[in-house]
Amino acid sequence: MFVKTGLSLTLETTAIALVLLAGVVLRFRQYLTLRSFWVDEAMLALNIVNRNFLDLFKPLDYDQGAPIGFLLIEKLFNVLLGRNELVLRLFPLTLGLLSLWIFYLLLKRFTNGAGLVIAVALFSLNPRLVYYSSEVKQYIGDVFIAIALLLIAVDLLEQPSRKRLGSLALIGIPAFWFSYPSLFILAGIGTTLLSLFIQKRDFANLKLTLGMGFVWLINVWLLYSLTLRDLQ
Repeated sequence: MFVKTGLSLTLETTAIALVLLAGVVLRFRQYLTLRSFWVDEAMLALNIVNRNFLDLFKPLDYDQGAPIGFLLIEKLFNVLLGRNELVLRLFPLTLGLLSLWIFYLLLKRFTNGAGLVIAVALFSLNPRLVYYSSEVKQYIGDVFIAIALLLIAVDLLEQPSRKRLGSLALIGIPAFWFSYPSLFILAGIGTTLLSLFIQKRDFANLKLTLGMGFVWLINVWLLYSLTLRDLQ
């Protein structure tokens, strides 16, 4: 449902641009302060730096845990760009910056004007989100993937199609490899789609949704077998 709130288009565009710019500046400022790793962050960084790609699939040292997709990208950056705080925090920074834009795109589907500006400002200026955008942990990735999945789901719920279902099915596979909470987001989206197609008696898309869920379950089992089964 789209909710209109009063602001001229020019004023709204200017305000949104300023708020997003402020969010970008805050994230770069946090990134460039070069603060030292805190204990948990340092322990995860040691696993990334001291292991090869295959060893990252094994249980991590120092009671650490993170999605394998996040670890592999961090290791790739480490191999290509070197070993320092800025390199290890570059991937979270990238996700933090992208989250600003896709959150704005998601909100545009529901509101405009003052409501849109305030919501974007709350997200953009949130101190925890600014902080997590420069931390060697997977948390900002959870935020990015949750927003991205919801953005895809909104399009699909408004205009269901085989192409969009296929896109969601494919994107849902790597999502869980980068964000464990995405399992709950995907389950919610899948349940909503099943309910919608049952109500509409859209049995073609209902079958596709069930197939999509089956693919996701195989994906969860595969990830569990490769990286989670041996965790204590």
